[in-house]
This record gives sequence, structure tokens and C-alpha cells, in this order.
Amino acid sequence: MIWEITVNQMSNLNWAVHHFLRGEWEQSLAVVNFHWLLYYPSVFTFDLFLAYNKARDINYELEQRGIPRPEKISHYPGFFWGLMFGMTCGASWCFLTSPIASGLVAGVICGVGGHAIQWFSKRRDDF
Repeated sequence: MIWEITVNQMSNLNWAVHHFLRGEWEQSLAVVNFHWLLYYPSVFTFDLFLAYNKARDINYELEQRGIPRPEKISHYPGFFWGLMFGMTCGASWCFLTSPIASGLVAGVICGVGGHAIQWFSKRRDDF
């Protein structure tokens, strides 16, 4: 948590998002510190992945105690890894008007791709 806050502050991410949402593309590019910004997707996605694994561990422990599994179970680590890869590449290449927009678009595209790869590989294992 401290690492995420540090990277967020040092990269000026909040100001970049502020200017991006106001349509001030050049100002968004001017305030962001790319050296720190490139750490953010990795830290953020790693935190998401840790939370996912913790939830799986809790569900396993509850199952061992005889408590039934929840009806809806999350299976998205492929999405997290794709999100991290896409956000990092999008922020570093900045192919849209802003590193924020590029990171979000590339992150979602790669996240969906990572989830699809995981889904197809799991489906193939079921046969």
C-alpha cells in the first residue's frame, strides 16, 4: 500500500488523470513523470493479484472447515497479467493522446486477451 502511494505521488498520476479528464492532453503529458509512471501498472496489478490469491486461500480454508464454497468463484489471473502488460506498454508507448488513455486502452485489451488465453487453455485441459 505504501509502495502504491509512493509511486502514485512521485509519478504525478493524479494530476495527469485530472488534466486528462478535463481534455487538457498536453498538460497531462507535461505533468506526468514517466520514470515513476512505469512502475504503477506493475505495483497495482501485483496488489490485485495478491488480493485474488488471498481470497482463494480463504475460500480453501473455509472449505476445509466444512463451510460450502461460494456459488460464484473468481478465476481471472490471466486478466491481471494481461492488464499489467497492457498498462505498462500503453503508458510507455503513449500511442493515444495521453499516457493515461493509452495505458487504459492497452490494459483492457491485453487483459481481455489474457483472460481469453486462460479460458481456452483451461477448456482444452477439461477434455
